[in-house]
Amino acid sequence: MTEERDTPAESTEPPAEPAQPTEPAAPTFGSMANALFSRAKAGAQQALDAVEQRRPAAERMAREAFERAQHAVDAARPEVERLARDAAAAAQSAAAFARPVVERVAHDAVDYARDHQDELRRAATSAADAAANLATQRIVPGPLRPMVDALRQELQNDEPPADAVPREPESPTAETHLDDGAAQPPPAAQR
Repeated sequence: MTEERDTPAESTEPPAEPAQPTEPAAPTFGSMANALFSRAKAGAQQALDAVEQRRPAAERMAREAFERAQHAVDAARPEVERLARDAAAAAQSAAAFARPVVERVAHDAVDYARDHQDELRRAATSAADAAANLATQRIVPGPLRPMVDALRQELQNDEPPADAVPREPESPTAETHLDDGAAQPPPAAQR
């Protein structure tokens, strides 16, 4: 095999036309991403530079706003303290005014309770009975209710009336003198 070389003298092709501008190649995803990244980087740098330029002004404005707020607080302090003193004085005078009224209402409540003691006791007993009946109906099974009701009636009949005077306990007699748990006659009868 022999190598053939194209030489201009031996070329059978027509002479090349003058170079015409060629169309640019279609953009690829990588080239578009690179362009977008470089633009975003440039924009971020510009924003950072703008922030850095404005930082001293922002810090100065924040410092001035804090100083104005501190000055307003200091200027308002005497007025706030005066209002607090006035409110405390008003509360004390209201308490002093209300004290006799509250005492009178408390005494009236005590007097009412004393005057209507029997009625209040009956109402409380009635409420307790109603609560006991309700509890009995909810807790005790149906077949046992008549027995429980009868027992409750018997206990209520055995209780002394509410206005009965309680008896004093009986004093020990000669026959009930106990020493070491055994019944013995009183010391005078042991001769």
